[in-house]
Amino acid sequence: RPSASESEAAGGEDLEGGGGSAAKSSKAPPLKALAIRALPLASPGWVRAADEPLMLVTRTISTIPQARIAFFLYVIMLHVWVLFILQQSAMQTH
Repeated sequence: RPSASESEAAGGEDLEGGGGSAAKSSKAPPLKALAIRALPLASPGWVRAADEPLMLVTRTISTIPQARIAFFLYVIMLHVWVLFILQQSAMQTH
């Protein structure tokens, strides 16, 4: 069996390193990675109705990097704000 360097020198590609032709031809993530499953039909209607916007948000965050950055910045800002409010509340009671 040829070594990895011999295989690459002979024109072969390192499949374990992600250098296969399939990895080069498509930059999009696999469809299974983007599949977001809906709730079962046995779930109550109001739960499934509430799940629809959440699936849209999840799909958007998973596919658009700018949305992901904005979401995590928002979450960080909320945490900082809550910690500030808790600190202010603790200082007023003493």
